[in-house]
Amino acid sequence: MRDATIFYVSNLALGPVLVAWAWALCARHRHAFLQPFKWYLLLWVVFDFLFYVGQYSLQQVPGLDSRDRYLVYQMAAVLPVPVWSLFLYLFLEWTGKLVRWPRQAGLTRVFWAVQVLLLAGTVAQVVVAVPEDERGLDLLLGRLLDWAYHLQLVLAPLVLLVGARRVENPYRRLARRLGLTYIACFLVPTALVLSGVVFAEGVERFLAWQSVVFLAVNVPPLAMLHRFLGGHPPGPAGDDLPVSVTATIREMDLNRREGEIAALVARGLTNDEIAAELFVSVKTVKNNVSSVYRKTGLRNRVELANFLQRRGEG
Repeated sequence: MRDATIFYVSNLALGPVLVAWAWALCARHRHAFLQPFKWYLLLWVVFDFLFYVGQYSLQQVPGLDSRDRYLVYQMAAVLPVPVWSLFLYLFLEWTGKLVRWPRQAGLTRVFWAVQVLLLAGTVAQVVVAVPEDERGLDLLLGRLLDWAYHLQLVLAPLVLLVGARRVENPYRRLARRLGLTYIACFLVPTALVLSGVVFAEGVERFLAWQSVVFLAVNVPPLAMLHRFLGGHPPGPAGDDLPVSVTATIREMDLNRREGEIAALVARGLTNDEIAAELFVSVKTVKNNVSSVYRKTGLRNRVELANFLQRRGEG
């Protein structure tokens, strides 16, 4: 009873704290990558609750022998798999936005193809191997799936490391540090599962340890992101442009969104790149660009960029 209480309290305390922390950062700062980041962390916690907390609760059902408990564990394990895929997809989404990954659509297609294969393997294990008591096949599939799921978890932060060269400092340093931190943190639950150490004392002990570790690995990168955002306030209109340019944007009677888009046009970004930067649709970008032309009397992007740059030089 005491172990169960500690388990539930630790999960129900740490999970909501992480979500609230991420959402507070998103509310306070307007960086585009924070939108998918907050949803990534929310789904990470949802997965923890569905898999670890849910499994632990099922293990507390009285009257189950060891075989029954194993069947319950395996059959309930397939339910959170879509959530795992979604939070990993959102991880790739927010990290790709941070480093402006050039082929996000291609990466997404490859990712979902892999997820379909993994889900098929998980269903095959539960539907075929476990009920038929195919112990050898069950162990083989289980081991392969464990390696596949956790390998993609460790490899996902490579988007930050590889893509860091596409952005300038201080975002380049941030991407590299976050990439290394995530790899180090994700290696902890991966090593615990693949080594089999946590299974030595039974399923309940594995669930108790792994659930807390699974949540806690997000604390170091979240703290790093919090510290960075505190020292680097967002706002595309003011990140790379002189004060005189941002003052000019205000003088042209542009609203905040139009000013952001005008500043990004001056930096030479395309509509697609602006949409990715601001986490809006391309149609929204086009509508705002047209509004900027109408208010300023300028006719195209070149004129707008030259106008802002001349004012910046002046």
